[in-house]
Amino acid sequence: MPIQLNGPYSQNFDTLASSGTPSNVLPPDWVFSETGTNANSTYTVGTGSSNTGDTYSFGEAGSTDRALGTLRSGNLVPTIGASFTNTTGSTITAFNVSYKGEQWRLGTSGRGADRLDFQYSTDATSLSTGTWLSVDSLDFSSPVTTGTVGALNGNSNSTVVTATITELNIPNGATFWFRWLDFDPTGADDGLAIDDFSLSPTVAPPPTVPTVTIAATDANATEAGTDPGTFRITRSGDTTNALNVNYAVAGTATGTDYTQTLTGTATILAGASSVDITITPVDDALVEGNETVTLTLVDTADYDLGATSTATVTIADNDVGPGNIRIRDIQGTAHISPLNGQGVQNVAGIVTAIASNGFYIQDPSPDNNDATSEGIFVFTGSSSPILSARTVGEAVLVTGTVSEFRPGNNSNNLTITQIGSSSSVQTLSVTAWTTAPTTITPTILGNGGRAIPTQVITNDAANGNVENAGTLFDPAQDGIDFYESLEGMLVQVNNPVTTSPTNVFGTSQEIWVLADNGVNATSRTARGGSLITSSDFNPERIQIDDLNNALVLPTVDVGARLNTITGVVNYDFNNYEVLVSSAPAVVQPSTLQREVTNLTGSNTQLTVATFNVENLDPGDGAAKFTALANAIVSNLRSPDIINLEEIQDNNGPTNDSVVDASVTFQTLINAIAAAGGPTYQYRQINPVDDTNGGEPGGNIRVGFLFNPQKVTFVDRPGGTSTSSTTVTDAGSDGIPDLSASPGLIDPTNAAFNASRKPLLASLF
Repeated sequence: MPIQLNGPYSQNFDTLASSGTPSNVLPPDWVFSETGTNANSTYTVGTGSSNTGDTYSFGEAGSTDRALGTLRSGNLVPTIGASFTNTTGSTITAFNVSYKGEQWRLGTSGRGADRLDFQYSTDATSLSTGTWLSVDSLDFSSPVTTGTVGALNGNSNSTVVTATITELNIPNGATFWFRWLDFDPTGADDGLAIDDFSLSPTVAPPPTVPTVTIAATDANATEAGTDPGTFRITRSGDTTNALNVNYAVAGTATGTDYTQTLTGTATILAGASSVDITITPVDDALVEGNETVTLTLVDTADYDLGATSTATVTIADNDVGPGNIRIRDIQGTAHISPLNGQGVQNVAGIVTAIASNGFYIQDPSPDNNDATSEGIFVFTGSSSPILSARTVGEAVLVTGTVSEFRPGNNSNNLTITQIGSSSSVQTLSVTAWTTAPTTITPTILGNGGRAIPTQVITNDAANGNVENAGTLFDPAQDGIDFYESLEGMLVQVNNPVTTSPTNVFGTSQEIWVLADNGVNATSRTARGGSLITSSDFNPERIQIDDLNNALVLPTVDVGARLNTITGVVNYDFNNYEVLVSSAPAVVQPSTLQREVTNLTGSNTQLTVATFNVENLDPGDGAAKFTALANAIVSNLRSPDIINLEEIQDNNGPTNDSVVDASVTFQTLINAIAAAGGPTYQYRQINPVDDTNGGEPGGNIRVGFLFNPQKVTFVDRPGGTSTSSTTVTDAGSDGIPDLSASPGLIDPTNAAFNASRKPLLASLF
């Protein structure tokens, strides 16, 4: 393989063999050839003491300072050399060649000089093919011609040979060869060698190409009057020949929004320094908003790009008016909007609710298709003057860009279809809709309105993604699709009954309810809760939350009855929810009484409980810890082992790198002891930050409390947040042995993504 020559090259031949039997190891891409009856494919390590014809690695005995040489005889003619490929990127026009010629043997005294003849070839494929040109100034002749025949020290009997080869034309990628032929003088030949070879190429300067730039000489076009816009591509330098300049077309306008057809190539004619590209808008009847045409020059070998390679013309739209695109067209019959990423103009709606970072609008003239939502969220940002100018009941026309927002940027959340602002598509603006109705009648969920699915959360294929195109959208049977078909709409829940106690997350509260006192709900428990079964996932449960985290929802237990609830449908934290602007009132409190277990332990029996502490962290305050402790001591009667659910880290919802929950556990243990219970100990495994789902930053997990007076925890190291615990019978005693205690069950399995990882341990 030729030497890749992309700059100066040198070779000292010190990798040649310096001892031992004949060798064929050469510096990379150097070669030799031999002809004659004694020819072979190896060279000999020598000091000049031998008069045998051969190719040699010359040097002092045992020295690694080597030189590549030859000694010609009547039975062997050696040739040495190398091939090179021009990889400089340009044409080579000259070489500067230098090497040290060394004489390691005087073959015949008084005869005159022996020599190595230097030659090069630009068409050879080996040392013996092609046309070769001699360069006499690069020949090496014996510096010692008289004296005792025999070995010489070539390091001191040497000559530096240097010359420049000019008038070359070796294009980039071409291969050329150098070789040294052993001259055949009368008598026995000398031992001659080359060392410290160097090669420096001279390359031709790159050809001069013109520089091209682009500008929008008229950057403002309008549909009204079909006023055109103009781009101008300009070149500098030689204008003798025509020049084709390539460009890419981008922007929000399409080819149907203007004429002429943009082909991607513009030709600057011979003798001209520029060419104009004119686009004339099509005055259509579509409400599109202002659109852009952007041309970006594409670099080629025929020219260089100048400082400005991109230009934009804006086409001003002259079409205004509601009704071209309605909210239902944006929402579509799927979880992802068919207009996702597109600009929409003058979308009509009535403001139904105002949040901290935007507002909800709903079309007052719905169609008859329950699968298409008539409401949508308009995202403005919290400090936008557009938001501060809104009032509930206001009729507006919204212009902006449709997008799908995934709450918390959490891949396990579904998206919310919204209208917002995009500088590259369509900026957000809101104008008054003066001819619109001003009231919205809420859609009733349940009796007298939309029937809520009662069993199926999603009926798509296993592992199916409801956001994939073509997925069945079935709001009549599928709970996720049902609430998606109401996304952003104002809804009403009559006679709500609670199916959960109030969940508290910092300063926010949530309540799950059933419509119509739960008469249509399935899988109810005896105490009024909702029971999940293999065929019933309770999609009829409705989560009630606060629109702006400014309300305090009532503290209730399961079975409490509330007054009518009205709010907008939203999605967050893996659930659809109804966001209310006013807190519901309790019509009838729950009549449930806390149960007290009748189970007690003994010397041969342990009591075990599972207890959900509902996102417990130290920030919840002493009252919650005291209430939980009293329930454990008084109602659960201090079980020997407690499986705790929903323990959060030491700073709860603060979303940082903290995963340790030791303060949370110990605060609960202290509260239990203060309530008259035992002093429990705990075991758990910290999760990988933000991988267990639940409240962002909380790092929710499960853990064990155990009474060390009743049970002993078998601590076995090795359990981590990412390692899976194995079960064996290490003692062959029929008793299971865990590889780690505590440990997790298959924590990296995708089935446990964004959820609490199962915990196990050994106790006796």
